Amino acid sequence: MDSPECTLLRMTVCLRQRVLDREIASGLPVDETRPRALRASQLSSRLEQRAIAACLQTLLDRAEAEADDGRALTGVRGALIASRYAICTLIDRLRSESVVDARGVALAQLLIEDRDGPLFHPLAKRSLDERLADAIGAL
Repeated sequence: MDSPECTLLRMTVCLRQRVLDREIASGLPVDETRPRALRASQLSSRLEQRAIAACLQTLLDRAEAEADDGRALTGVRGALIASRYAICTLIDRLRSESVVDARGVALAQLLIEDRDGPLFHPLAKRSLDERLADAIGAL
């Protein structure tokens, strides 16, 4: 049975997940705080990495299905197709058995959750290719 302290830590991480992901993605030391260390451990798990990879694969599959249907691919869907190689590279790295850095996983997680980012808005501040390159480079 978990101690009350462990339960409180897990609850803190759950409630502050996005903040912790941003801290990890920005390069703050993961071992500086217990919540950040736990979140980094979670991001480093195969389960978390495969979930992010599956989400990216679903987005790419949907964009490709629309392309196969002959629909015009503009905006976000067009960007997904144009960035296919980088997306597949990120997916492969997240699915691989090799050890990856939690910072890269956090960057990938933030990419798929960022409602103002390039997966949701074609005119986002940073392009999909830039965000993908950051995540891949940090892995």
